[in-house]
Amino acid sequence: MALESVRVPEVGESVTEGTIATWFATPGSPINAGDPLFELATEKVNSEIPSPVSGTVVEILIPTGGTVHVGDPVVTIETAEPAVVPPSTPPPSAPSAKAKDEPTPGTSRAGSTPEAPLAPPAAARSSTPSESSSGLPLPPMPLEAPVPKASPAPAPSSAPTSAQMVEPGEGDTFVRFTRIRSVTSRIVSQSNATVPHALSMVEVDHTSVMAARAAVKGRGNATPPTALAFVAVAVARALGEHPVLNSSVGDKGLVLHGDINLAFAVDTDQGLLAPVVHHADRLTVTGMAEAINTLADRARTKRLGPDDMTGGTFAISNNGSVGSVLTAPIITPPQVAVLSTDRVVDRAVVLNRDGTKSIAIRPVGNLAMSWDHRAMDGADAARFLSRVKEILESTDWGSVV
Repeated sequence: MALESVRVPEVGESVTEGTIATWFATPGSPINAGDPLFELATEKVNSEIPSPVSGTVVEILIPTGGTVHVGDPVVTIETAEPAVVPPSTPPPSAPSAKAKDEPTPGTSRAGSTPEAPLAPPAAARSSTPSESSSGLPLPPMPLEAPVPKASPAPAPSSAPTSAQMVEPGEGDTFVRFTRIRSVTSRIVSQSNATVPHALSMVEVDHTSVMAARAAVKGRGNATPPTALAFVAVAVARALGEHPVLNSSVGDKGLVLHGDINLAFAVDTDQGLLAPVVHHADRLTVTGMAEAINTLADRARTKRLGPDDMTGGTFAISNNGSVGSVLTAPIITPPQVAVLSTDRVVDRAVVLNRDGTKSIAIRPVGNLAMSWDHRAMDGADAARFLSRVKEILESTDWGSVV
């Protein structure tokens, strides 16, 4: 007989911490290799961790709700024979005094779940494109400006701060943040305070897109792709031509990513999640629509895996689905831009054909993009948006859907 110490395995790129959400085994119970042992809640997803060995559970070392790191021992199992233990990630080294006061390195903004680590900045990781990509949410990249000297504490303000929180009064109701809401709050605050946001917008005539959707609908039982799928395909094409938008801020420069991985904001009953469509530039409109729908369904039914939440290089938020006509979204570092697709509405548009002007009713929607001014200038952002607009308006979508 031998005692096997089961440790927390790696469950995704940059994930180093999590919470024991559920134990499926109890001390004294038998278990087979491959059977669910416990559920690990990380920043964005919950993962069932299988037992690596067969035997009898002797002791559970971490209770439900306990925080663990990759490599931590969590349960002891008595096996019939000495087990061959595969190499495991060593436990993270003890954090320095400074690190204890800073966000734990690890995950996609825009989003939110278990209060697990945020992914390390691209500058702190390898500079290869695949390793520099990161899922959502992620911590903002550090600015390269020198750290300023400590300044006198500001005068007291009537605005609530972390040390001066509003307490519920008579007639008020307190609603505790979900894990996703807590993570979202932390990430967007870091991003807004650290990343110099700028906003650019274009109006897009969706006549060609709507005609293609109507043609698909007219084929019978075929479900037409949403307008979001057309925008995503156009964005993926444009990113291939404008790599600065598909990058991360690194140490004294940009890391231009080789893969184009689009993260899509999904509204769930727990908060915002941003699963990723990998290699989005390889998909047709139909393939894109299927990929988006599949991820959205997994997000809302809590079936996302770690790989679904990592590797995003550019984000899209479809606020038009709930009626918004103009949104200024917040960037998820280390990405350098996020695009909002807003509601398509009928508008009076001035047409110019061979010098003859006329007015027509056209379906028009805004594409608003927040971008990191460290990575690019306004002209770069404008050229990219103009290219997305050109692709959407000039492509004969009916021949490619």
